[in-house]
Amino acid sequence: MSQCLRSLLAILVAFSFLTGTLPAAASPARALGQVLQSQGGHLGEASAAVGATIFSGDTLSTEARGSLHARTAGAQLYLLAHTYASLQAIDQGAAATLMGGTIIFSTATSQGFELHASSARLRAKANVPTVAQVTLLGPKELLVTCRRGAIEFAVNDESEVIPEGASYRVLIDPPATMTADGNPQQPRKSGRQRKAFFFLLFGGVALGTIWGIHKALESPDRP
Repeated sequence: MSQCLRSLLAILVAFSFLTGTLPAAASPARALGQVLQSQGGHLGEASAAVGATIFSGDTLSTEARGSLHARTAGAQLYLLAHTYASLQAIDQGAAATLMGGTIIFSTATSQGFELHASSARLRAKANVPTVAQVTLLGPKELLVTCRRGAIEFAVNDESEVIPEGASYRVLIDPPATMTADGNPQQPRKSGRQRKAFFFLLFGGVALGTIWGIHKALESPDRP
């Protein structure tokens, strides 16, 4: 390094100390949980090793025949085949954003975990053992099954409760009115308020098969 460049850097550092403009050190990423089991699962670009720490901002994904089981402070997550999601820190725990595929989450707290899919937010309705499965069918279409407990489904300032045992196909930002089979229908009167989402009862949906899924049903209160 030339003497001139060294002198310039010294002046800049001295000026920064005098003016208090030294850049703050970057905050370390917050650790959210760890990988418990993985078959064809990935943490970021690497294979998801059992025991690997998951940090805020990390992505989890599974191959076409893969699966991944992870734990956060407030929940257990099961990613089925061909699933892609990211995890972020929230005030009291963690949030997962589903970008493709299917996630099963198991939790016993309404504040420690939430799932984002399309523009929807899902969380346990109460602080009781809760298990739900969410599949992203399209940019504005979800399949939601509540296996245990009840979950709150919200888009913007509208929300509904999905009870235990119910399965719904959910359309986000649907046409102004819908028929019972989910087809658009002309509004009966002008000025009718447009709902942010629309539930269609979807019967006969079993919870996704994954190794260790019985653990989510037996002990969601121990994430």
